[in-house]
Amino acid sequence: MNFEVTPAELARSNVDLVFEGLDAAAEIYVNGAQALTTDNSFRVWRVPVKDRLHCGRESAARGSFLRRSRQRMRRPLAIPSG
Repeated sequence: MNFEVTPAELARSNVDLVFEGLDAAAEIYVNGAQALTTDNSFRVWRVPVKDRLHCGRESAARGSFLRRSRQRMRRPLAIPSG
């Protein structure tokens, strides 16, 4: 996903990407730098990305869903309470 960041957006004290329900383990990259690795699909992920954004030129975000390894699948699934 490509997007442009305005000077006003970059002037904010915080700029976050928010993911509500990634349905698997995933890696998220912003402008080529890894910003997040997830391991739980039952939560909201908030990632500060202000320092990875470019003002005045196109920025990019991409994600990759990961396969669970056999070792990870043996681990009990932790479901958050609340």
